[in-house]
Amino acid sequence: MSNSSAATDSGTASAIGSTDDDLTFARRRAERLLTLTDASRELTALRTVPEVCEVIYAQTKRVIDCTLFYMGLYVPERGEVDIQLMMDSGVRYPLRSVPVVESLIGQTIASRQPLVRDTTEELRHASRIVTQGQDGPRSALFVPMLIGDQAVGVISAQSYLEHAYDHDDVLTLQSLANQAAVVIENARLYEQAQGWIAHLEAVQKLGSELNRLASVDDIARSVAASIEALLPFDAYRVLLIDDATHDLTALAFGSLRPEYSAQSQESLRVHLGEGISGWSAASGESVLANDAAADPHALPIPGSTPIEESMLVVPMRRDDA
Repeated sequence: MSNSSAATDSGTASAIGSTDDDLTFARRRAERLLTLTDASRELTALRTVPEVCEVIYAQTKRVIDCTLFYMGLYVPERGEVDIQLMMDSGVRYPLRSVPVVESLIGQTIASRQPLVRDTTEELRHASRIVTQGQDGPRSALFVPMLIGDQAVGVISAQSYLEHAYDHDDVLTLQSLANQAAVVIENARLYEQAQGWIAHLEAVQKLGSELNRLASVDDIARSVAASIEALLPFDAYRVLLIDDATHDLTALAFGSLRPEYSAQSQESLRVHLGEGISGWSAASGESVLANDAAADPHALPIPGSTPIEESMLVVPMRRDDA
C-alpha cells in the first residue's frame, strides 16, 4: 500500500514539475513575442539612428542579459564599425570606431551569421577593443544587422555570466537587429532625400537669382554664396577665363581655414590647361581628386606651402565652350 502511494506521489510530483517548466517556457516565449511586437511598433515612427539604438537596447534588456550592449554600423570604406550606442551596466560609454579585422565583429559581418562565444581569449580581446582595455564579459552574442544579404552593422549583447545565451536569445536578438537595419536604412534614405530636396531648392533659387543679375562680379558672388550653402568646403574659388591672357582669374574666393588665408586673386591665377583647375577649364571635364597633390594635373602654387587636400573642380560651360 505504501509502495503504491509512494509511486503515486512520485508520479504526481513529476507531472507538476513538467507543468511548471512548460509554463515558464510559454511565458518566456510570450514575453519575447511581445518584445518584438513592441519594438516593431516603436521603430516604425523613428527617423534617426540614435532613436533606433535606444529602442533596440530598451527592448533587448527586457528579455536578454545585456549587461554590456553595443550597436554599431559598418563602414566598409574604412573597415570599421562606428559604435552608435554602448552601455555597460547601465552606464553609457563614449561613441567610437572599432576595426573589424580579425575580430568577432568582423567575423559576424563577413559570415552574416550570429556568433555565440563563452569565455575565450578571443572574446576577451574583442571586448577590450570596444571597452578600451577593461576586463571583458564571459559570454557574448553577436548578430549582424542585415539588409538582404548585406550586413550593415552589428549588435552585441554580453554577460558577465558563463553560458548566458541560448537559441531563443539568438533568434530574438537577430529579429531585433533585422528590424533595426530596415529602419536605419529607411532613415538614411529619408535623410538623403531631404538633402537632395534642399539642394534642388538652393539650385532653383540660384537660377532665379542669376537671371536678375547683370554683372559678372555679382554673378560670381551669387555662385559663391550657393557653394557656401550647398557644399562642405575649406576653400572655394570661382574662376573665369581671361580671353586676352588665356589665364583663369579668380572672380570670387573664400576660405574657412588659416591654411588658405594667403590666397589672393593673383596667387590663384593659372594658365589655361595648367593645374587641376586649368585642365578642367581646357578640357571641359570635371575632376574629383581625393588627393590633389597626387593628381597628374596638379600644379604647385608659387610661394605657397603644399596642403593635403581634396578638390572638386567643375567647368562652367556654355554649348561647347
